[in-house]
Amino acid sequence: MRCLARCAILIGLSSSSLAETWTVDDDGPADFSTIQEAIAAANQGDTIEIAGGSYGESDLFIADADITLIGAVNPDGSPAVKIDGQSTQNILLGIGLAAATGATVENLIFTGSTGNALWIYHHAPTIRNCTFVENSSEFQGTAVWTSSTEAVFESCRFIGNTATDNGNVVHIKGVTGFQGEDHGNPVFRDCLFENNSGSSIVLAVFWDARFERCTFHDNTAASILQSHQGNLALLNTQLCENEGDPIMGDWTDEGGNFIGEICPTDCVGDFNGDQIVGVDDLLTVLESFQINGQGDCDDDGDTDVDDVLILINSWGNCE
Repeated sequence: MRCLARCAILIGLSSSSLAETWTVDDDGPADFSTIQEAIAAANQGDTIEIAGGSYGESDLFIADADITLIGAVNPDGSPAVKIDGQSTQNILLGIGLAAATGATVENLIFTGSTGNALWIYHHAPTIRNCTFVENSSEFQGTAVWTSSTEAVFESCRFIGNTATDNGNVVHIKGVTGFQGEDHGNPVFRDCLFENNSGSSIVLAVFWDARFERCTFHDNTAASILQSHQGNLALLNTQLCENEGDPIMGDWTDEGGNFIGEICPTDCVGDFNGDQIVGVDDLLTVLESFQINGQGDCDDDGDTDVDDVLILINSWGNCE
């Protein structure tokens, strides 16, 4: 038993030590000049670092390898790497095979796609700090198309994407007959949807989706959010100053949501979005104490006594 344990540890160390970091730069010294070459060379656990710039690539594909694709950022933290379909290509990046696990995509701009800029199939990647801007199509999923996914989108922006009257910007689909308890669901956390248009901005068909602290404003659609034999869960999410029905189909109000014609003004300490700084917001701060959580009033990276004092100073109705 002792030998088996020692061997298992050695195997684990050997596997982790094999993970490599590859660099991509189409205008300078690097391991590869294209993202496609780097993905083809990457193995399980590898990281691909992409230098800032615009890459006219498409049909990039991550199959079953748990790899990290990370772009450079500008001084303000915004993505400095653009994958540009130049209005002639549809899928810019595809992720997934049945039963595949893991992949992380960070700091990329997806633009110029003619549909399904990001395509996810039976996979659960993490998509972080990515921007989907000025993609257009005549079919479902102008910016994102998914099937049976539990993907997590964190701090992503969907801006100025255009679908036709029969299309949508984000298309989430599953299998006919599945109910919410039968599967996980994609999560959109701290995401912005702005100036998009289509039949709907987000459509979930036979699958559920969850939105936490997201903002939908200045979008135009018959319905901003729509579900069909699925459910949309909303927490601390705003739908305001849009043209069209806010929500069509089944959805769950988990609290702190705002749906209205005029977007509420920013209010420091109002974490549940009800335009009142009160006991619920104080509890949010206390629950997030000493971690970078939702209760960080001063954006210094953690939640501490200073945040409590800021919240108390803002106590009451927002102006």
